[in-house]
Amino acid sequence: MTAEELESVLVKEIGALDMVANPYPERPDSYVPNAFPGEILVRYQGAEITDRDVSGVQAERMQRVEIVAVGQVLRGEDGIYNRLERIRKHLDGYTLPGAGGHLELVKEEFMDEYNGTWQFGQSWRLKSIVINEQQDNYHDRPLGT
Repeated sequence: MTAEELESVLVKEIGALDMVANPYPERPDSYVPNAFPGEILVRYQGAEITDRDVSGVQAERMQRVEIVAVGQVLRGEDGIYNRLERIRKHLDGYTLPGAGGHLELVKEEFMDEYNGTWQFGQSWRLKSIVINEQQDNYHDRPLGT
């Protein structure tokens, strides 16, 4: 799953929970949330290869995504705490369509507050297997010869 596909499918999943969800803004320093009581923003953070087989053809890829709740209300039905909990319940352990692995919540934390607008973030990871095309002239020979 590409970075853009992962971001898009998460925005759609969160939107299905009746929350305003958008990709992280291109210019976050000038961003102001438009929706009351707030918005959910999704940002792709990167990926790393954590394990590779002997041939180099199959690898385990760990992608990281951040989900940020932005708003003026912390508690209650429309509060940030409630929205973060609903997202956690929906996504933790969930396999996104086309992802090849399930989502895992890594951490949740306070990020920032400015003039009564709060930001709390959730860090997620998605583990999947990547199959690469063999690139050398030895693909038809057994290992160790």
